[in-house]
Amino acid sequence: MAITDLISLALECDMEIQEEQCALTSRVLVSRMPELLELAKIARGKVDSKFGRLIKEDSSCEAPRKAGDTNLMKYPVGFCKPICKQVFEELKQSELIKDWVAQGGAFKTVYIMLYGKYFQNAIQIGNLYLDVANDTVDPTKHFLEWMPIEDLDYKNLECWEQVSEVVESYYHCRVIPNRYFPLLAAFVPLMVIRSNGVLELLIFQDQFFFKDLGDGMKRYIEWLSNDSRKVHRSLTNKQQRLLAQGFGSNDFDKFAFEYKPSTNEGLVQQAEELYQASQGENGEVLVRKLIELAHQSTKRFNAKEIVLS
Repeated sequence: MAITDLISLALECDMEIQEEQCALTSRVLVSRMPELLELAKIARGKVDSKFGRLIKEDSSCEAPRKAGDTNLMKYPVGFCKPICKQVFEELKQSELIKDWVAQGGAFKTVYIMLYGKYFQNAIQIGNLYLDVANDTVDPTKHFLEWMPIEDLDYKNLECWEQVSEVVESYYHCRVIPNRYFPLLAAFVPLMVIRSNGVLELLIFQDQFFFKDLGDGMKRYIEWLSNDSRKVHRSLTNKQQRLLAQGFGSNDFDKFAFEYKPSTNEGLVQQAEELYQASQGENGEVLVRKLIELAHQSTKRFNAKEIVLS
């Protein structure tokens, strides 16, 4: 898939009221909501059964060691994305949704910040919000919630300051801007100190990067350039020494990105250079390689489990 297509898909993850959907939602969809909710209930039951089988088959399944971990032992907590995606695919095959889409009705998955506290994968159908994974933060809640979008307290991912606040709430961690691996930072801007004291690089989704890349990285650059206290946080000297012990040798066979602590101004420059390079003849190859190496390197970094004292 081309980078331009990935940018378009990222933009589609935003949720918004569409004027042309208002009359159609009222005329066609509202009266069929009982049928739609029953289909959603059946689809969610299929997903629960699938994960139930995985839990029984996974003999290595252990309790999570830090707050915010996704782990089969705590299903459905933390499984918002796979539940939403699989229910969406089930619903897409139904005659109701096929009929709805044929009439011009909107039907897509969205990724939003909800109530200023957590990230949520959900479904937009017409001008309605449909959450089929409402129990993935608090398992005591009913799994299903729906309402008109205009009644929902939500924000699309637009501002790194707001995103970092929700990261701290959702993952029960402390955010540190990634100023230690500047070539990686535009794609992985956040390091986090988890509830057990472990320092991690955080990749929680790719969409916001692609959305920002399509706009010249302006959101990331604006965040680095503001006066908030969070964006100016750094590791202590002692914590940086621990980080340097693991990555300061810059052995690129073990970790693909240079350890080179930077200022916010330096990170801005790196982001601007990345955007300019992405517009060049080999820009798509460069961006794809960055993403590939970023995911590999993040896994390697987090596997080291650097505990900060």
